[in-house]
Amino acid sequence: MQLQAVAQDSVVALGATDRDTLNAWRDFTWYLSRAGDLDGAIRLLTSVTEDMRLALGQADPDTLAARYHLTWCIGESGETVSAIRRLTQLLPDMHAVWGGHDARVLKARHDLAVYAANRGDLDGAVLQLRTLLPDLARALGEQHPTTVQAWHDLSAYQQRLAQPARRSRSARKVRIGQAEALVLVRRLLAWDFTSDQEADACLTALERGTGIKGVGDWILSAPDHVTAEDLVEEIFGP
Repeated sequence: MQLQAVAQDSVVALGATDRDTLNAWRDFTWYLSRAGDLDGAIRLLTSVTEDMRLALGQADPDTLAARYHLTWCIGESGETVSAIRRLTQLLPDMHAVWGGHDARVLKARHDLAVYAANRGDLDGAVLQLRTLLPDLARALGEQHPTTVQAWHDLSAYQQRLAQPARRSRSARKVRIGQAEALVLVRRLLAWDFTSDQEADACLTALERGTGIKGVGDWILSAPDHVTAEDLVEEIFGP
């Protein structure tokens, strides 16, 4: 692939931590994500963003662009809770560097509302969009595609809120608290057991406590970028 070759040539000519080299790898991840290889893009971006953070700084504009693309890829992969956590951490840096009315910052705020809705927090999504829309109209205009899409999303979420309540995960009978669940999930991810019997007891406690059959398999299959905190938050819902 041409972009990959450019990045590899940059490593030889400029060094692995040169800005142009790092940007070449970041550009290659854009190709991967657009080609549908989100897992590959996430793996490479995780490494590239860390290299950028060390070489250029956490709030460098190129680092910010890579961090935002990584968050977008994670959101597109369906790991909504992880995307919300990362974007919440990222937005203050984006705002400080690019300003509150920058199109990238406004797009990130829109993404955050969409992630909230995808997770089932329609009230939160509506509140975020109502706050966002005046800023979109001032910065981009009423007819800009981003503004129009935000209005469309707000209307759709409000219609869903007006529908009869549906049973959600939060309606499950949960027998353990989030703190206890977090301890169990961390043990499971670290496989912190001295015997198979101890592991089985942890799995049983999680399954019975959360009311989710097969929750252990779901936790163990989670990607590396999903934290124990993300998993517990996903289990308990908004």
